[in-house]
Amino acid sequence: MRKYTIIILLGLMFSCTSKSPSGQSLDNDIRVMAQLKKTSSNDRMQTFMVRVFPDKKFIEHGKEKITESFLYHADSCFYLLNNNIKLYPDYVEPVANGIKGSYEFLIGFSNQDLSLKEYMLIYQDQIINKKKYILTIK
Repeated sequence: MRKYTIIILLGLMFSCTSKSPSGQSLDNDIRVMAQLKKTSSNDRMQTFMVRVFPDKKFIEHGKEKITESFLYHADSCFYLLNNNIKLYPDYVEPVANGIKGSYEFLIGFSNQDLSLKEYMLIYQDQIINKKKYILTIK
């Protein structure tokens, strides 16, 4: 029941926002959602809003350690893949969103081609299950 409630709430949150390019990846352990944020036309920075939702079984068995890891060690988990070249972010900023069991980040990449219609954002988990999540954002 909780899973359906979260899905409905996320659907409502994304339906109330502007139609920015977005993508998601999920399995039984983690759901990762990302949305491209609009930037000014003269800025060469691309910003993504990323939400990570670990399954509740992980949160119940070590919430303090998981929360600390997401707040202080998630900066090395994200990168863009462009022509098989890894582009690491200039910043990864945790956002206090108030949603229990979720972790949100603003991630900025500089010197990006703003005319691209599709981005491949990778979340390489180093906290829960060490899996790679590929988010195609279009």
